[in-house]
Amino acid sequence: MEYLIAHCRKLIESRLGWGNSSLWTSEDFEILSEKIFEKTQVRLSVTTLKRIWGKVKYESSPNVATLNALAQFVGYDNWRQFRQKGGIPVTPPEVTANEGSFNSDRVIAPKKSKKKNGLLLIAPVGVIALVIASFFMMGKEEKKPETPEKKELPKPLFESKKTSDDLPNSVIFHYDVAQYESDNVYIQQNWDPERREKVDEKGNYHTSIYYYPGYFGARLIVDGEVKAIDNVFIKSLGWKAMVDKSPVPVYLHPDEIKGKGWMGISSKVFREKSGAAVFNETWATFHNVREFEGMNGTDFVFEANLRNTSTVEESVCRNVIVYLLATESAVIIPLSDKGCVSNLGLLTGNRWIDGKTEDLSAFGCDFSQSQTLNVSRTGDKFEVLLNGTSVLTENQSGSIGDIIGIRFAFEGAGQVTEVRLGNANGTVYEEKF
Repeated sequence: MEYLIAHCRKLIESRLGWGNSSLWTSEDFEILSEKIFEKTQVRLSVTTLKRIWGKVKYESSPNVATLNALAQFVGYDNWRQFRQKGGIPVTPPEVTANEGSFNSDRVIAPKKSKKKNGLLLIAPVGVIALVIASFFMMGKEEKKPETPEKKELPKPLFESKKTSDDLPNSVIFHYDVAQYESDNVYIQQNWDPERREKVDEKGNYHTSIYYYPGYFGARLIVDGEVKAIDNVFIKSLGWKAMVDKSPVPVYLHPDEIKGKGWMGISSKVFREKSGAAVFNETWATFHNVREFEGMNGTDFVFEANLRNTSTVEESVCRNVIVYLLATESAVIIPLSDKGCVSNLGLLTGNRWIDGKTEDLSAFGCDFSQSQTLNVSRTGDKFEVLLNGTSVLTENQSGSIGDIIGIRFAFEGAGQVTEVRLGNANGTVYEEKF
């Protein structure tokens, strides 16, 4: 297994042409993560990639999903095909003749003849020399020409500066792509290609507005390839609520989201802010994005009491989505009316689960009552409980990074009555509304 992984690493390094991997930085692994995602639609965290390259010590072997993604990135359907067809480069034994050597897959050394006619013994020296020379010529003819080493361009300048500590927040990007001699240059706010803007290839500055809080990996893209990533951390200064609209959301005043014993949005306020009497596919989101001291993605317990308070006539499926945001990935837990679970999609941090192809019926809810959601990661065990019943358990490797945010999304009206975030050392954040 270790030999296969090492060989796969070499293939990836050769394809990237970034030079000695021992000199790769965290930014390089972020770019590699993005490239793997673009080709395979599987997101491997920076921590997972660092573990593959020996930057982070970890005793367990990578899981199958990780291995499949690596194999797909170098052109195979999955890890099994990589192992069977291309994973082990065969180094055949060498055959030596007259101080020359050549591989056995090129020439098969003749066996000594058992005949007594002595034909081989009386062959002229010139013929023997010709045969030996032919062997060497065969080796030379099949030898592949050396591929000239690809010239490595220095990393482009790409950095950012926020203009505010509040929302919305304009971010000024400073970049320099003159070395690429391309007019196909973009800056993308985050993972979403729809947030991509073309920039002047001869310029050095570009500004972009962030309306939502979060931890965004802004990308500098040249000729369709991510050349650099800069992390933009937009905080919320407490709970920030909004009704999603494109291109600009509607911010909610603190007085509009606080009730007796709950934080949320009523159907009345939702109608006023959205301009719609029916709430299907219209969302209100609540964000608390900041540092949570000591909260790492390998050791956490999150718990919330919540429900969608819309009527079925206002919102057919009454969807709720809970996000735990982190520096390298996220945990996304969906809830809905029981009849709508087919539309759900869940992210455990490193694995996407689609309700179209897997059974997520346990995430169907009776929203006439408040739902208690518990999400935890202890060691390698990731678990989700709903109303005290385990609805998902799986082993996980790697980390989603440091937890930096909590987000609730309601399709229509909804309420949160309590939220708590902690780890093995105790509670880090707790709020009862």
